[in-house]
Amino acid sequence: MKKLYPLLSVLFLIYWGCEEEQPEEVDTTPPTVTVTFPQNNSSVFEIVSITCISSDNEGVEKVELWVNGVTTELTDDSEPYSFDWNTTLLDNGNYTITIRSYDTSENTTDSEPIVLTVDNTQSNPQPINITSVVFENGGFTINWNQSTDGDFSSYELEKSVESMMSDYNVVHTTENVTDTTYVDTDVDPLSYQYYRIAVTDTFDYETKGEIVSSSLDPVPTSVNVESVEYTLEEMTISWSESSDGDFKHYNLLYSGSESGDKTSLTTISNKSTTSHSITEFNPNNENWYWVEVSDTLGQTSIGTGMTNSLNNQPNPVNVTSVTYDLESMTITWEDYVPNLSRINQMNQNTRSTVTNDFVSYGLLQSDSEDGTYTSIIVITDQSTTSHSLTEYDPTQENWFKVKVNDYWGLNSTGNGMTNDIEDSPPIPSVLYPITYNNGFQINWSQNTDDDFQSYKLYESLSEDMSNQTLVYETSERLDNNYVVTGISEDRYYQITTEDVWGLQSTSDIETLVSHVELWGEFYSIENTTELDLYNNQLTGEIPSEIGNMANLIFLGLNNNELTGSIPPGIMNLTNLNYLLLFDNELTGEIPSEIGDMTNLIFLGLNNNELTGSLPPGIGNLTNLNYLLLFDNQLTGEIPENICDLNINWNISGNFNISNNLLCPPYPSCIEDYVGYQNTSDCD
Repeated sequence: MKKLYPLLSVLFLIYWGCEEEQPEEVDTTPPTVTVTFPQNNSSVFEIVSITCISSDNEGVEKVELWVNGVTTELTDDSEPYSFDWNTTLLDNGNYTITIRSYDTSENTTDSEPIVLTVDNTQSNPQPINITSVVFENGGFTINWNQSTDGDFSSYELEKSVESMMSDYNVVHTTENVTDTTYVDTDVDPLSYQYYRIAVTDTFDYETKGEIVSSSLDPVPTSVNVESVEYTLEEMTISWSESSDGDFKHYNLLYSGSESGDKTSLTTISNKSTTSHSITEFNPNNENWYWVEVSDTLGQTSIGTGMTNSLNNQPNPVNVTSVTYDLESMTITWEDYVPNLSRINQMNQNTRSTVTNDFVSYGLLQSDSEDGTYTSIIVITDQSTTSHSLTEYDPTQENWFKVKVNDYWGLNSTGNGMTNDIEDSPPIPSVLYPITYNNGFQINWSQNTDDDFQSYKLYESLSEDMSNQTLVYETSERLDNNYVVTGISEDRYYQITTEDVWGLQSTSDIETLVSHVELWGEFYSIENTTELDLYNNQLTGEIPSEIGNMANLIFLGLNNNELTGSIPPGIMNLTNLNYLLLFDNELTGEIPSEIGDMTNLIFLGLNNNELTGSLPPGIGNLTNLNYLLLFDNQLTGEIPENICDLNINWNISGNFNISNNLLCPPYPSCIEDYVGYQNTSDCD
């Protein structure tokens, strides 16, 4: 045991040393950092946002922006990391950007450097141009476009009398970006003024817009002589009224020929006075007149002149009618009647021997009474006094005049005439209510106009026909039906009728109802063939809308609490094989239209409170195998044609009309099967 003591001491020291605290491990892992924006070799200007991402196993303390190896002192200690670098303090050129990341253990890492090109020539604001310079109310109103730069500072309106604006004055300054109008009253309207806009941003970068010149005050708008007419007593000259705001006066000028010297007859200062009469004149000579307009600045203009019609023109002919149909428009005019005294005078003056001075008719056309007339045909046959056109538009005015040309080259133009305007659109077609019969039947009334061109059927999902679609078009007058299938939602339809002249009329809007609501449920008209609501505790009357379910083969409403009469609309369900209305509280008579339901195999109306007699049409139901009318209050005689039904009478489950008030004599085929009848009210 004594030999073991030293060994135990050594083991104890080893154990104690292992239990002492180990030294803490030092973090030597540097962070990571990457520049995310801008991209390498990008161009930047003004203030650019530089962003990066950085991470570390222990945590990032901060990131720092370095430019060309020198810190900018810009740091960020929270994500997302970014710096706003102001480049306006630097020269244009290339700069190397790095971002240094510091972790919480004083480890650092620099990002991969990127090179950015500072180009503050892009910093200048967008140029702003003047849009108008208008002289009004004694000054120039200058308007310009509004700046869209986000760093807008001010506008300056510069003005000069030099076209290059090497010497200019600033006449207006504003820091309001929406202030884009200025009125310059220090102007000479007869001298050019030059303007431009200089726009400055918040970094004092400036851009000048285009130079715009004012317009000189225009000479007055000329006015033309409109007519020179005369009577035995006077010759009257009329002209159009001046439209100038600075009007001063009219000066009426005269000459004996179109190219002769003009002399002033009178001056008129009232702008609304547009005619003048003279009493000394010779209508056998040319008397040319012009009107000179002067403004308050002494500027003048002369319009188109006019002379009187010479008294030796040929007799004019007038247009007497302009008619048209679907094929042509026909113009008719008066016969030309030569003026014999005029012919004799002209023969004497020209030493000619003409007996009939007619040479030709010139048919002229214009789109307005006072418009420019152009020649459409020259006719040399004096007896031809009409002409027909095959290309024409009767929905607008077509004015015609006839110019008579004579042997001596003189002519006269008579009174014109236009067609009656075709402004009546076609009679609108009536769009009938849309029903279902092997598809939704869209029908409309036939148009009877002679100039019918087409029907166009439009469809829309909106009851106001917005976003409508043309679904059918036809030029056949008798084609007035269109069938729609596969409809799963309500739609709206309208018919447009168009004539050959392009005029249109529209019908009322009709709704295509794709579903019927019955007792709170919606059923597809097109896709519902069976409706079995047996023993559903239904109350109230049978909705008349049930008659729209045209594809029904089976209708079972039995064993409910339905009241009221059988709606006539049910008789529209001509595809029905089974009509089960028994065990309800129905009243009234069996509709007379029951005979139209020729596809019926089973008709069950028993256990109701029906009254009246059996309709004669019941004998039309030749496919009927089952007829159950018992426990009602039916009266009168049974129609003989009930024997035409395809029923095995001696099977009570096939035929039962007992417990009614039906009167004898009974048809022989059912005499043994009528069961009990209360005949107390029978004759």
